[in-house]
Amino acid sequence: MAGDVQEKPVEREVRSRGEVLIAIMNNPLDFVVARDQHWYRIPVHSVENWLKARWPPEWLAFYQTKVFGSEAHAVNYYCPVLEIRRVFRWQLFPGGPRDDRANRLYYQLILGPLQRLPQSIFSRRLRRIVFIPTIWSKFVRAVEINDLYDGSPLEDRLWAELRRLEIWAERQYFVNTRKRRYVLDFAVFCDHGKVDLETDGDTWHANPDRIPLDNQRNNDLAGLGWTVLRFNGHQIREGTPEYCVPAIVESINRLGGLSRQGMIPRTFDPRPGLGPRQLTFFESGHTGQAGRGRPQEQSQKHQEEKTGMEKMIAYCGLTCTECPAFLATQQDDDSQRAQVAEMWSKEFGAQYRPEDINCNGCLSEDGRHIGYWDTCEIRACAQGKGVETCAHCDDYACEKLDALFATGHEARATLDEIRAGL
Repeated sequence: MAGDVQEKPVEREVRSRGEVLIAIMNNPLDFVVARDQHWYRIPVHSVENWLKARWPPEWLAFYQTKVFGSEAHAVNYYCPVLEIRRVFRWQLFPGGPRDDRANRLYYQLILGPLQRLPQSIFSRRLRRIVFIPTIWSKFVRAVEINDLYDGSPLEDRLWAELRRLEIWAERQYFVNTRKRRYVLDFAVFCDHGKVDLETDGDTWHANPDRIPLDNQRNNDLAGLGWTVLRFNGHQIREGTPEYCVPAIVESINRLGGLSRQGMIPRTFDPRPGLGPRQLTFFESGHTGQAGRGRPQEQSQKHQEEKTGMEKMIAYCGLTCTECPAFLATQQDDDSQRAQVAEMWSKEFGAQYRPEDINCNGCLSEDGRHIGYWDTCEIRACAQGKGVETCAHCDDYACEKLDALFATGHEARATLDEIRAGL
């Protein structure tokens, strides 16, 4: 984005909760106003409904939506809040129509210069985000959107464990039922279902008046296909590895593993004492039904020994060695080829035959590749520039990656992690 944007982040000390506010930026014209005219607006009723306990912010950052192309679905810019005014809409837009909207009340946040984050804070899953109030220490350390949430200490402790195990969950996830809207502490999306993880504070949920409300909530979510797991303060503080993690892993494995949008779902080793261990290939039969098929307990080292290859990351950030077509090819397993062909035909709306499922990965040159390998624009561009991955390119992230990033694949997370280490 051109204009008055600074590149160097500001270093400062933490002073209060809610000092940074992540707001939605879904209109390029609003971005121009923030960048060039140095103000942003928030309806007064939104502050009263969502932000009363965390208002006013000292800093403002913007989560950009899909209209921003290569910068979409991420926090890229932030700025100091210099002043906050309470104004009518007609004062913000004096040339606009004098209708009912003109008399709506807004907070006008007067902003300092926009500054670009050294590394974008990305979203793993395309989802609805309203506002995220957070603290400065979380903001400057965040890698993805879920790192920003500043909930209870119990939530933060469970999130740290989930993150360590690469159990990617969505925090503060909205679910609408017929009559109510619920906010889930953690939403985990599996191949054959969804898991809601709740951290029940000892004081709040020990209240007997909460019991019928929690029961109603559980029933409403179960009706929408959610499995609800509740952990109290003692279980999280004292028994996360021994109790919470095994319960979560058991539910994930029972529901077919973590969903990864067309890639092999990820399951975990449930054996006690060893802790969860990611399985690189698991499901001898991808049947579309939870609970069928037995995990093949192959560690990453075992998988590398079997395929003769280390982890292969394509130019675009997809991990070839975790792709079901690659795995079926390396194992020369026709039954797996048939399962992948059926799965991809349903998911992508194209007809795949078992004989189409042959690929040695994007970086190989031996001729066994999925059909679009030789026409891939991203691959051709990276090879032409002589870069190892798109993360190594001076133009990262360009518009060639927009369509891939929009699918919610883990490619962006992989490339962002690579770039952060350069």
